[in-house]
Amino acid sequence: MVAGDDYLVGVLFTPLLGTLAEHANPHNFRLAPPDGMTVSHHTATYSFDKHFDAVDLSQGQHTAGWLAFHVPKADTYTLYYDSFFASASKTIAPEYE
Repeated sequence: MVAGDDYLVGVLFTPLLGTLAEHANPHNFRLAPPDGMTVSHHTATYSFDKHFDAVDLSQGQHTAGWLAFHVPKADTYTLYYDSFFASASKTIAPEYE
C-alpha cells in the first residue's frame, strides 16, 4: 500500500480458497484508520488502468486490482473484507512517499 497525506492506494489480490463460487467486488472492501472512521473505496479507484473490478470467481481462481481510499494519514489501518460467504480483516502499514 502506498499513501499520501489523505489517500491510500494499494493492489489487492483475492484468491478463492473455498469450494463455493464467490463474487469479488470492490464494495466488499472497507478501510479504517485507528480512530475508527471506516470508508469504502473512493471513486478515484476507477481512474486506474487496472482497478479492482467486480468478477465471479470459481474454485482456484483469483483476481487483483487497484483500490483507492480517501482517509487521514495514519501509521496503520485495518482492511476489512465482507461478502455473503466470508469476512476477514487485516492490519496493514502503508509506505509513505
